[in-house]
Amino acid sequence: MRRGRKLLVKELVETRHLDDIRSRIVERIASNINNYRLVNIHGQLGVDIKEIAYKALDLLGLDTVLYIERGMDDSFHKIISRVKRMVSKEATQYNRDIYVLIDNMYLNKSIMAKIKTKILDNYPAKLIVLSPYRVNKGLIEDYGWASIEIKPLSFREYLTYKGYKLKKFPLNYQKLKMLYIENIELSKEFEEYLTTGGLYNLITRSYRNRREYIHIINQLLEKMINLSVQLSKKRDYELMKSLISYLYLNPGMHIYYNKLSELLARDVRSLSNYLRNAYNTYLIMQLKNIATGRRRARSNIKIYPYNHILTYPINLGRIEDENYMSSLIESLIARTIDAKYFWRKGGKEIDLIWQRGETNIPISVRYIKRLSKREIKKVGTGFKKMGVKKGILISKDVFDYVSNGVDILIIPVWLFLLIA
Repeated sequence: MRRGRKLLVKELVETRHLDDIRSRIVERIASNINNYRLVNIHGQLGVDIKEIAYKALDLLGLDTVLYIERGMDDSFHKIISRVKRMVSKEATQYNRDIYVLIDNMYLNKSIMAKIKTKILDNYPAKLIVLSPYRVNKGLIEDYGWASIEIKPLSFREYLTYKGYKLKKFPLNYQKLKMLYIENIELSKEFEEYLTTGGLYNLITRSYRNRREYIHIINQLLEKMINLSVQLSKKRDYELMKSLISYLYLNPGMHIYYNKLSELLARDVRSLSNYLRNAYNTYLIMQLKNIATGRRRARSNIKIYPYNHILTYPINLGRIEDENYMSSLIESLIARTIDAKYFWRKGGKEIDLIWQRGETNIPISVRYIKRLSKREIKKVGTGFKKMGVKKGILISKDVFDYVSNGVDILIIPVWLFLLIA
């Protein structure tokens, strides 16, 4: 065995099975199925929601579970009617709870109200609803139901799959420095992780060549775009594809609707709706400017890909661009820490705000080969402008600590993802 300051142990025998990593979430889902009338399991297409749901149902040992899948051309309300007929028929034959697994379903306010009044208020049904869409968790909880989000594997989970045993990593310079020195080889593991996007089928699959690899990701992207288009009354696939291509070629961009409208030759209202649908199908993330307080000006929104891996079929000509890759690393970090905000004021900008407990920690990302003193000073100036005394600068491979009016922990991205 190799030991890394008692914080990291690599088992050389064999890698762990993904089922071991997902066991806790499976147990949680099974418990919720027992305790709630409706359990929603949602996440990005590609994180194997259905497989996880099946594991939870197997854990419960249920004899009969009805299954219904929404087809691409089926309306969401039509599916509710079909479920009602199935449940009604079962209720006349059996005096027991009726379990129904509904796949590829979207839940909004009107759909949830219909599920309650048409099905749950009238029949002894328990619904397990699988969604490749985001949901309003607060609204689901208001109904007394449960909602669980399945995310792509984090870097920590990926290392667990690869055979590492991980403990909690401290946000302490001296201990992190020892960890950095002892485990510098993890930078190579991180490069491999980047190619998977934390998606199970990419982690466990081997490819003959890069063309096949890009083809698989492109298929996933097209399916997600189709899901997004189905949320609109006017199903304009070309508009959504053009919008996503533009956003993926400019990760971390600020949204200016008039400029976007002129570029894509569409009205602002349509673009706003399609952006919302792209967000709801995990194509993008949206961050707000924390410096504006409660104001919600459209110009104070920044857009990232939800999963950097989805940009690969589009950005092939820019993958070696350091500034572009730095923006993709920002998106990975934003998803990992569940970032909601950035900071921008007076011409200065801080990429991300890490809400760690009651503390807001500013984060700047510079995923570049040579991190100059001038660049570090520029980041420090931004931290001072924000009015903080401490901040984090995420680098490609530099580890350091700088104090010049503001304390800056400079940390490689792979190491930061272990403490985040």
